[in-house]
Amino acid sequence: MNKFFPANFPNRQYQLLFTQGSGENKEGGRGSPAPGSGLTRPLCPEIINYEFDAKDLVCLGLSSIVGVWYLLRKHWIANNLFGLAFSLNGVELLHLNNVSTGCILLGGLFIYDVFWVFGTNVMVTVAKSFEAPIKLVFPQDLLEKGLEADNFAMLGLGDIVIPGIFIALLLRFDISLKKNTHTYFYTSFAAYIFGLGLTIFIMHIFKHAQPALLYLVPACIGFPVLVALAKGEVTEMFSYESSAEILPHTPRLTHFPTVSGSPASLADSMQQKLAGPRRRRPQNPSAIGRSKKLKVNPPKPNLSSICRCPPLPLGTTRHRKRRATCLRRAYGGAGAKPGRCWAVNASYEESNPKDAAAVTEGSKEGTEASASKGLEKKEK
Repeated sequence: MNKFFPANFPNRQYQLLFTQGSGENKEGGRGSPAPGSGLTRPLCPEIINYEFDAKDLVCLGLSSIVGVWYLLRKHWIANNLFGLAFSLNGVELLHLNNVSTGCILLGGLFIYDVFWVFGTNVMVTVAKSFEAPIKLVFPQDLLEKGLEADNFAMLGLGDIVIPGIFIALLLRFDISLKKNTHTYFYTSFAAYIFGLGLTIFIMHIFKHAQPALLYLVPACIGFPVLVALAKGEVTEMFSYESSAEILPHTPRLTHFPTVSGSPASLADSMQQKLAGPRRRRPQNPSAIGRSKKLKVNPPKPNLSSICRCPPLPLGTTRHRKRRATCLRRAYGGAGAKPGRCWAVNASYEESNPKDAAAVTEGSKEGTEASASKGLEKKEK
């Protein structure tokens, strides 16, 4: 609309601010101002903070006229104005990041549209009975009744937005090639016109509602792929990622980061970052006690400091059982009773103070005997 405003138009700036509370009872947002900060009014939560200018007010007035016209008359021109506005915003706000995703989306909706139009009458019934600007209508008796025509052919907004975001993806692909040509955009745009014309032709021939995506999807995907095959750019088309691309003159996309380089080089750099060595976080010593929750293997205890069981000859059944019991109690496993092993061993040592030394001497004698037997075997 800026093209229609004169250069000397007084464009004043306005701001609509809506906060919670009033006067001295305003509720603070993130807290009252600190003393000595110079703020005399508490911070209030902003519910609405909208900035606009005089040009926006003029556009709002014109749009309100169309809205009131539609509410009162339900005229097909007002319906189409709303439908076109919704379609343009849908194509601008919805984005596909690569061609493969677009082909999967269009393929799924192709089956969806065919089933609900040919398999049932739900789609046709809803389109005819639901009074809302969710479709574009075209009067078939325009020459007979003029603007008061009442016999319409309908095109759902989904048949515009879904192929539209795929065509917009191909436009971004054209820009990424940096060849100053929009070959794939014009090809897909012409394919959409061809598919829509074929839909209307088949509808008039068979006198039956037709799913538009049945003809639009093969045209919008097939024509650009054929052009890519002819130019040898099929690999570039299907490996293109548009998440880092910025189209000119689209302020809604300016929040994307500016990235330089080809998509292939960007993918390689990301893989190198992911494949780099990972730093392990140092383990907190206080977390050792919570080893079960954190699933961290606890360190092996020093049995000489924890288990005070009297020594027994190695390899005996009593030795194995006592060692297993001490390990289970040291690790805090099943059947562990804290302090039991210490108490039992202390009482055992008090009642049998000489057992430990005797058992130790016996184990030494047994070890010497086994060593002498080994030497005899070697000599034989």
